[in-house]
Amino acid sequence: MKMDEYELELLDAVKTATEFDMLMLKRRSAELNIPYQTILSSLIHQYVTKKVKLTF
Repeated sequence: MKMDEYELELLDAVKTATEFDMLMLKRRSAELNIPYQTILSSLIHQYVTKKVKLTF
């Protein structure tokens, strides 16, 4: 399936945002001296056990 220009731009924007978020997560984890995977696991656990809620 071929994507049109809008879809390509949207995909690029999502990729860029994701990369920025990962960079910031890794930077924050380095500040805390905690592996970023541990932070992700903790956030996922807190979300599925309803200890945190997502906001949009």
